[in-house]
Amino acid sequence: MIVYGEDIASPASLDDGSGVAPDDGIRANVQSTSVMTLQSTLKGITIEGCVFKDDAFLTLKWNNVRAETRGDEIEVLWSTSDEINTENFFVEWSDKAFGFKPIAELHSNSQIGENHYTWQHKDPSPQTNYYRIKQVDVDGRYTYSDIVKLIFQRVGER
Repeated sequence: MIVYGEDIASPASLDDGSGVAPDDGIRANVQSTSVMTLQSTLKGITIEGCVFKDDAFLTLKWNNVRAETRGDEIEVLWSTSDEINTENFFVEWSDKAFGFKPIAELHSNSQIGENHYTWQHKDPSPQTNYYRIKQVDVDGRYTYSDIVKLIFQRVGER
């Protein structure tokens, strides 16, 4: 989030809508060219009476994602922390590390603390398989996990 110029010292009227503010918190006013960058884990930030919304805030931490051979299947495993407002996960697959397509959907536990998920790919490619997980919040925002790669051979082909 970037805060420009006098927006940092805007009056309290922005908080309750009771008055007119000198700026809208989005662009610099003509009296100032100073810029300040803020980082926060809050959904909204108030600085001297001016409220800014950080739209880049997503409420999930990726702990890990991996893929393992389980007989003639590939098991995709991942864990997260602090799922707040997380709705679901999409397991996405590719055989080239691009052009991913969704192949499964799992609903989120949407709980604070660590959450673990597994999904079995019952018909994986007999060679290289790439996976990533797309996490979608209830408001439609999303993030992707890291991409994992697994070279797969069926039991009889090893």
